[in-house]
Amino acid sequence: MSATDAQLPELPSDAVLVSGGDPQKARPGAKRQLERAPLLLRQAALVLIAAGLLPWVGHNGTWVTFGLAKVFVALGGWMFLESIKVRTGERVSGLLAPLARMRFGPPPGQKAKGAAALLAGIPTALHVLAWLVTLAGLLTPLFDPAAALVDVPEQHAFNFGKAITEVGLFAWGIATFVHIAAYERGGGFSPMYPFVFLAPGIGGLFVLRYALMQDEKNWISALGAVLAVISGGLAVYTITVAMMQAKKEGDAKRNAALEARRAQRKAGGNR
Repeated sequence: MSATDAQLPELPSDAVLVSGGDPQKARPGAKRQLERAPLLLRQAALVLIAAGLLPWVGHNGTWVTFGLAKVFVALGGWMFLESIKVRTGERVSGLLAPLARMRFGPPPGQKAKGAAALLAGIPTALHVLAWLVTLAGLLTPLFDPAAALVDVPEQHAFNFGKAITEVGLFAWGIATFVHIAAYERGGGFSPMYPFVFLAPGIGGLFVLRYALMQDEKNWISALGAVLAVISGGLAVYTITVAMMQAKKEGDAKRNAALEARRAQRKAGGNR
């Protein structure tokens, strides 16, 4: 048993095991105690979300990109958060409740087989709506009026790639926050999430350098870049903490196995 395990509360008598995650408590709203790595990753997600609220990448878009697109993404993220409540039997908000009851994929904690496995990412109609709204947010920059402007100097022209990057990083921060919320309620934890934060961390360094080199400093862009770099740094630290924890747990299991073999040999020698 690791030090982290020793701090976890005892499971209730009605606890059930969930495939792909740790024991899930059947009580509505019950949450697990988060380890250090998920806590750090959630902080990185919040910092990246804060960065995404600013027009910091330099796409030269209008309110459609730095405002409306992110409203759609945030709304989709909220729907995903509501869909997590299905896992623990919590009450889903308002008009979303009927959608949460319309199930396509397997129940929480069960792995589907065959063609049904294709529906694992959209187990309910609420998940479908959340994906559609989020996708609408990611595609909204396509309709930015700035893209139709002509005779604009190159340095002030709309850049669709940067627009998608800014909205996409905002979406990734929200997706990571939702992932930790799902893990908190008995879901699995994917080590892929902190590695993706390396992209905004490195990209933020380039944006920060460019913003500070201009004669007219863009302090909003610089602030967003700093937040992106901080989120990347937190993610790197998260990876380090997770690796150290995995090593400790691996060493503990190995030592426990060695002790069990020694005890078995000793017991056999005393016969």
